[in-house]
Amino acid sequence: MIDDTRQVAMKMSNRDLEICKLIEQGFKGTELAAKYDISRSRVYQIYKTYLAKKHEEETAPPLKKLLTVRMRNAMVIIFKDDSIYTDPARIMSLTLRDYCRYQNVGKYALESLVKGMIALGYVKKKDKWLKW
Repeated sequence: MIDDTRQVAMKMSNRDLEICKLIEQGFKGTELAAKYDISRSRVYQIYKTYLAKKHEEETAPPLKKLLTVRMRNAMVIIFKDDSIYTDPARIMSLTLRDYCRYQNVGKYALESLVKGMIALGYVKKKDKWLKW
C-alpha cells in the first residue's frame, strides 16, 4: 500500500501518488488517463516508476534507508562501492572529520550517518569514532 512507503512518497508528486493509489484500488489506466488528461501509457509509466522505487526502498540495506540522499551519494563517491552500506568497519575507517573534507558532506548529512550508525548498533553513543 502506498501509505506504508514514506520514502517513495517523498520522491513523487502528489498527482503521481494519487494515480498509483487509484490503480491499487482497481481503477483502469484509461479512466485515470481521462481524469488527469494524460495518456494511458503515461499512467502506467508513473505506476511502473512507483513500483521500482518501492522495490528499491524495500530491498535497500538498513543503513542506506537512514541516510540522507546527499550522504548516500557521498558514501558511494568516497568508497567507490555501492555495497558500502553493509560494511560498518569500512565506514568507520574514516573519522567524522575525514568525511567533512569531502564535497557536499555537511552537518546535516553527517548527522544522518551518525544517527544511522547508532540506531543500528554499529557504534555506541560514547564511541571514540564519534569524537572530533
